[in-house]
Amino acid sequence: MAFKQNMHYGPSRGSVSGSLIAYLLRNTDVDSVKYDLNFSRFMNTERMSLADVDTDIYADDRYQVREYLFEKEGLSCCNIITFNTIQLKGAIKDIGRAYGMSPTETQELSNLTQVDDNGNDYMPEDIRNKYPEMFKYIDMVIGTITSLGRHAAGIVCSPTDVGSDFGTLSITSDPRPVSQIDMHEIDSLNYVKLDLLGLNAVGLIDGACKLANIDFLTPDTVDFSDQKVIDSISKDTTLIFQFESGFASEALKQTLSKETIANMKKNNENVSYLDIMAMVNGAIRPSGESYREALFKGIYKDNGNDVLNKFLSPTLGYLVYQEQIIDFLHYFCDFTMGQADIVRRHFAKKQKNKDGIPMTEIDAPIIENGGYMEDIKGNKDTRYIKGFVTIAQEKYGMSEADAKSAISYFTEVIKDASFYIFSKNHAVPYSMIGFFIGWLRYYHKIELLTSALNVYSSNASKIANIKSYIDSQGITINGANLGNPKHFILWIKKKIRYTKGLNQLHIVTVQLQMNFMSLKKGNSIHLLICL
Repeated sequence: MAFKQNMHYGPSRGSVSGSLIAYLLRNTDVDSVKYDLNFSRFMNTERMSLADVDTDIYADDRYQVREYLFEKEGLSCCNIITFNTIQLKGAIKDIGRAYGMSPTETQELSNLTQVDDNGNDYMPEDIRNKYPEMFKYIDMVIGTITSLGRHAAGIVCSPTDVGSDFGTLSITSDPRPVSQIDMHEIDSLNYVKLDLLGLNAVGLIDGACKLANIDFLTPDTVDFSDQKVIDSISKDTTLIFQFESGFASEALKQTLSKETIANMKKNNENVSYLDIMAMVNGAIRPSGESYREALFKGIYKDNGNDVLNKFLSPTLGYLVYQEQIIDFLHYFCDFTMGQADIVRRHFAKKQKNKDGIPMTEIDAPIIENGGYMEDIKGNKDTRYIKGFVTIAQEKYGMSEADAKSAISYFTEVIKDASFYIFSKNHAVPYSMIGFFIGWLRYYHKIELLTSALNVYSSNASKIANIKSYIDSQGITINGANLGNPKHFILWIKKKIRYTKGLNQLHIVTVQLQMNFMSLKKGNSIHLLICL
């Protein structure tokens, strides 16, 4: 529907990138075979629930796509409910007020909370002991539902009536029906969930392509080996999606340096620029903390075994992506693909067992020494897993000592994955978006910058960065005019004509805008000037 209406979407997002059928149906623009993406992340024989399909759409177009789904004949859709609950800090403020504390006192008390290793707020025991009765009630109200909302992007789509299947309700903030059950319950019932996520980078590319009068860029129409584009990106990452500023920018510049690329090609001569951008995209996530500085310099990691080294050679010997963890658990630790994907979900969703212990801590000894997998309720699987130390000796000729030494790195990365590890199925298409922007910035600079001023018009800090880049390129922005209630920007040759509408003046209401425009039509423009 989107491309028929001249609306566009990102090349792909998440696990659906691994589906060749999705590519052939034009649900995605990424050939999963060509880019070696993982299908089992999307679907496998042991996965009980249906896969989600995530799509990035320009925020201004997302509403139209949602409405299309809700209105499509033969399809029953609803939003997904969210429950807003009281957390520790909120509970302290609410109960504290009931005990006669002032807002300042409750704020000071809530500021004493700390965060544990799993990212959860807690209050130290010495503070709790000062207010034992109050904290009895604080603990009671934590988790209490205070209001309902809807998931920002998720929509349930079904050929049967969802209102009859599990019930829907209405909320004041959205005219469309909302499910009465949450996303986890919807997932357990095997309903298809579409995530329509707003991404301004898609609008940036779309706007630039339309101004340049070229087709919307796709992986099939862009040369990812274009040296001129890479040289441009390596010097300046302004507007380059995922790498615009700060640590990410410096990481990409360092990794695209001639020295780093030369080091990489010593061990992997076929590494591509897209591979490198995707690797950096993965390594800048929290799970890459233990290895990324070496990767950014192109330093190869020897894992002490030829088979392991070959397995990880595309990423310089490092475990960078979720899919690599799945394959590692399957080929080197005796997990089935389904069991390996369960481990992935344990760290990706930060799951804990009934006693509050992170599932990654339960998985780690099984990965190393073997055992039986457990679910979050403590139930053990019937299939025995041999573990890395045994498989490394039986299949790959490693000594027990070498195997124990090698596995320590892998278990560290898998535990770190609880703090967020990227999927290759996500990193590759997102790096494509960054490259598209770099390509447009090199070959159609005026058009891209004009589109950027439009797309990011409400983001003051981003506009400031864009204007700074425009100045550095010797490009002129013509002065602003007041002449239309809307804000839009036109480009002509080597100049950007910046026409600033009344809606960019925050003191002017919508009604005043319309009044001024009618005055202008009646030749009373002098009042507009006086403003």
